[in-house]
Amino acid sequence: MTRRDSLGRSFRGLWFATGAANLGDGVVLFALPLLAIAAGASDGLVALVTTLATLAWPLFGIHGGWLVDHLGARRILFWANSVRGVYLVGLAVAMLFGELEFWVVAVAAVLYGVAEVLVDTSLVSAVPGTVRMRHRGRANARIEATITVSNEFAGAPLGGLLISLGHVFAVGAGGVLYLLALVGIAFVRPASERPGTAPIPVTEPDRRVRAGMSFLWASATLRWLTLINAGMNLVWGMFMSVIVLYVVRPGPLDASAFAYGFVFTGMAVGGLLASLAYGWLRKRVGVSVLLGIDTIGTLILVLAPALGVDYVLLLVSGAVAAAGSSVWRILNSGIRQHLVPDYLLGRVYSASRVISWGALPIGSALAGLLVTVSGLNSVFVVASCIAGAMIVAFVVLAFVHPLRNADGHNNANGHDDANAHDSD
Repeated sequence: MTRRDSLGRSFRGLWFATGAANLGDGVVLFALPLLAIAAGASDGLVALVTTLATLAWPLFGIHGGWLVDHLGARRILFWANSVRGVYLVGLAVAMLFGELEFWVVAVAAVLYGVAEVLVDTSLVSAVPGTVRMRHRGRANARIEATITVSNEFAGAPLGGLLISLGHVFAVGAGGVLYLLALVGIAFVRPASERPGTAPIPVTEPDRRVRAGMSFLWASATLRWLTLINAGMNLVWGMFMSVIVLYVVRPGPLDASAFAYGFVFTGMAVGGLLASLAYGWLRKRVGVSVLLGIDTIGTLILVLAPALGVDYVLLLVSGAVAAAGSSVWRILNSGIRQHLVPDYLLGRVYSASRVISWGALPIGSALAGLLVTVSGLNSVFVVASCIAGAMIVAFVVLAFVHPLRNADGHNNANGHDDANAHDSD
């Protein structure tokens, strides 16, 4: 990468921290239920660990965005990774000299969830301060690709290897990776040194926790993109909760648990390739088309098992859907960074996550009800109908509120529109 093309030392520090922390996430998330089992937990308590790790967004998301906006992304990244890193390293040391107890695993799950809210929100808020507007799409794509590789490709296999050596190795490695992220954070310049991202003045008129939700709802583009995203996440929640019943024997595909793992590997491949190709795609395809591809990919995701496809076609459909999802996340990051003032980015991001990610457990619960009452195929049929409705909703959105340069990148003349406003 030439000096002219470089995104700068500050972004590279953020990029390194993203990779280290997300690799730690992959290891820890894989290890948590196994640690609960090792601690002698019942099946209900093992399930509780997963619940504790995912509750933070709906319960803490809005306040997490407020903290990021008011304390600064760099400071939050430092303390979130420090606290969870020190806790896990301390837990690993304690495991060497005593028995593992369930309550310490539960605390680790809570710390994981809360830190995920703070770190993910901080990453989105920190990007605008580390790169110029015209480079934000490329920066967001690198962050997305790094998260995919670290969390999905490398994290779970590394966690499995470490667990096979001993639970203490997985716990200790997770903690070390979080602390290693601090090295990258040290190269991220403080907000006061980054152009256009000065700390919020004491006299800032809107310091409310709910300011992010208010701004999100006042912006037609952000509001409808968030609601459509929630609808698609409802579909993803339904798919993820029952796809194992479709793939693994005695399900329709009668595959092994090992083959089931490749379904998610295929998704990771699709997401990674889309992230790497994002710059090329954005230059040649408009925002509306790229976002629309994800709505179609979501339909393909659930329509494939609804039609009873074989294993290979299921892998292909999952990869296509994950590719569209990856591009959607990159573009949405750019759109938020373009339309939202820097001092509100954290709150708006967390508000959108509370709505869109809040649909995931609803989808899982709906799938559980449907599979119990009317069988497995009904889940995929209903999910396909919801996905089709999201395609219609997106077409209406794109017609009423054109999205051509919603991310601030002007295909026609290469200039940035830094003063865009969006409202009903």
